[in-house]
Amino acid sequence: MTSTMKRRALLQWLGTGCPLFLAGCIGAPDGPSAPTNDGDRSTTPDSEGSPTGGHEPSATGEETPSPALPTVTGATVQTVGSGCRSDESPTASVTFPDEETVDFSGRLTAPTPCHRVTIEAVTYDEQPRQVAVALGTESGSGACAECQGVLRFDGTVTVTGGPPSRARIVHEGQVLAAVEGSD
Repeated sequence: MTSTMKRRALLQWLGTGCPLFLAGCIGAPDGPSAPTNDGDRSTTPDSEGSPTGGHEPSATGEETPSPALPTVTGATVQTVGSGCRSDESPTASVTFPDEETVDFSGRLTAPTPCHRVTIEAVTYDEQPRQVAVALGTESGSGACAECQGVLRFDGTVTVTGGPPSRARIVHEGQVLAAVEGSD
């Protein structure tokens, strides 16, 4: 192999393989503990969980505590009943029992009544202060009736750092509930 061919092979590898190899190694770091060199401000979280160390400089140069960013700190759902589907449509209801909690309950359809309800994803959007819960189903074990199932569920999402004012419950792209709480 001549040196020109080796150089071409190296340049070809650098053009196609190397960027894939380095993906994630360059650019902005992901994750809360990735430090950056941003002057004298650290982005390494402290015990208060703020990305700026829990303090921001004030107009007088003194550090003042910064508010914590809203965060989903817990989410649970449980299947509380199941059966063969009749004329029941999928639906959900939502309540806001306190500033940090969103309770939801309802029913959804599944391939069989032996499935159970799961949480696929939970997000909190600070503007418009909305909690979104994507529900899924997971098959159970054992013998099961051969019919389309309806599953009843109860769930809770806990948010700290900012009270949610809206909630959206979704299953397989279908909105089961979209409600606004009182501010």
